[in-house]
Amino acid sequence: MYIKLINPATHGQAAYSNSGSSAQTLNYLKQEAGKDGQEAAFFNSEEDGLSAQDLMHDIDSNVKGLRVDDARFYSLVISPSEAELAHVGNDEEKLKEYTRKVMEQ
Repeated sequence: MYIKLINPATHGQAAYSNSGSSAQTLNYLKQEAGKDGQEAAFFNSEEDGLSAQDLMHDIDSNVKGLRVDDARFYSLVISPSEAELAHVGNDEEKLKEYTRKVMEQ
């Protein structure tokens, strides 16, 4: 299992900010899913089927106790191996459950 918390200042070809709006990150995720002919599926610790717009509102309005430069969100990569996917039967619900537990920690 490969798990990584992405540092937005140093990841990829272009740096982005996780202290401002989440719009850029959500648009990127929608575009990446679209390349594979899929639709981006968003969920949080409690709900499935969130729209990108609702998620952006939740993230961007979560400012209580945050300073201007504090991170509002984090990008987490969880990449199971083929053997691990086979072990859970490639079950999307089991992967979501695991992801929620990782996010909680």
